[in-house]
Amino acid sequence: MSLVAEKYHIAMEFYEIMLQSKSEDKEAWSDLGQIFYNLSEYHKAIDCFQKGIKETSRNTGIWYKIGLVYLKLREYEKAIEYFQRVVKIHPHLKSVWHILIDACIKIGYFEKAKEYFKTLKSHEIKLNQSIECVLNKILKSECDILRVLLTDRVGCFTWQIQKNHLLPLKDFNELIINMSAIFHGTEELGRSAQFKKFNLSTLEYGNGKMFISQTGPNGIIIIISERDVCVGMIRLILKSASSHLENKITEFQGVNLLI
Repeated sequence: MSLVAEKYHIAMEFYEIMLQSKSEDKEAWSDLGQIFYNLSEYHKAIDCFQKGIKETSRNTGIWYKIGLVYLKLREYEKAIEYFQRVVKIHPHLKSVWHILIDACIKIGYFEKAKEYFKTLKSHEIKLNQSIECVLNKILKSECDILRVLLTDRVGCFTWQIQKNHLLPLKDFNELIINMSAIFHGTEELGRSAQFKKFNLSTLEYGNGKMFISQTGPNGIIIIISERDVCVGMIRLILKSASSHLENKITEFQGVNLLI
């Protein structure tokens, strides 16, 4: 037995002993199911996950796990049933839609796969529009703001909007790469100085300013402005927009606390 498998078996014994006296502990059943899943004991995993379903809440995390187990067992129709439950509540989860589409294709449900793909694209369009709406509000909230850019930590997705009289940046991708590098460098600099969460970095030039701020765990927002913009106002704008953008970035990436 490998060292990893041995650790899983030790954890499994712990949960089994605990559940003898706390058989109603839904979280423990879910954790034990995850252990069985990692040990490739899929039928036992399903049994535990089913016992971990809560009667009074949405069980998207458990449904997602059960769907993954059925994929491993190649029981695609059952997997589809559980993934359908997940996207009905969380239609923004791209990764789950892709799994659902792939499962349909595997058993020849091509029309259903096409329908799910169209639904996914529809949600993506709506989400893009909602993100652009938030960025436009930032742009219009202060007359000295010229451009607003949004990206993630590695530049996998990007948006840029600007005042009507300005053209989109030609070197946009290069700017995003450089801003991401500055963001990470500033963040590491703060850690070295034993500072806590990074909030805002300000760069001043002869004819303008740039502000780099984090929004949520993955997002980076960049504001480019005239030189005389009020820094305090920028702080307020970013604070107001941050929670909205954090949620939408999470949706766009298809990240959710399913596991």
